[in-house]
Amino acid sequence: MFPHRSPLKRQSLSPPVWKDQLRQRCLQRLKRDRGQLLARLRRPNACTSVQEEVQRLVATEQHEASLSSPDAASVDDLLLMGRLKESDYLEIVHALEDALQQETQDEDEELRLAEHMADLEDAELEAMLAGMDLDEPQLQEDDHAQQEFAESSVLCPICKAGYLREQANVSTPVPYIVCSCGFTFCVKYVYHSVLEDFQDKIVNAFMTHRYEIPCFCCVMSQN
Repeated sequence: MFPHRSPLKRQSLSPPVWKDQLRQRCLQRLKRDRGQLLARLRRPNACTSVQEEVQRLVATEQHEASLSSPDAASVDDLLLMGRLKESDYLEIVHALEDALQQETQDEDEELRLAEHMADLEDAELEAMLAGMDLDEPQLQEDDHAQQEFAESSVLCPICKAGYLREQANVSTPVPYIVCSCGFTFCVKYVYHSVLEDFQDKIVNAFMTHRYEIPCFCCVMSQN
């Protein structure tokens, strides 16, 4: 909270142009040293106030001006000699306090906006991760494997429930196909694969006897 301000008098004995020049120089220094001023004021153990910082800023600016010009004097000397009216000095101080307060509010608003945007980004990331199926690559791989299996599988013509599988045996030079129901089919010549050749035979048999009821006989080998 800013301390109680002293009332300003309407009349001013200070030259308006000189007073405005001092005010503009102090405002430029305030913008230039804004970061340092805010850092000092926001320290947890800060032993200074906005009014003290502003008064120090005015004194520093006028002191540097007195070093560059022999006709210039410090703020205390100006007040003592009556060249600077106290009401004009307070008017400059109050204007700088308002400017510093506005700078503080603007920076606080920027910080709140940055925190709000960071929270939104975190919320969007969490929502995206929550809606993302992390097992999707594995599911796609499983679907692809199932699709390949379905495309390369042949339904058993005997049980009509199981699928035929290719088997190989060291005792037979040509692979054969079997089903879990016990159906076994051997071929003498393989042109593509055992399953493909068997499927072609099934299709050819169906086309030949499509007007008849197909019947498959399972011949079990006798030991």
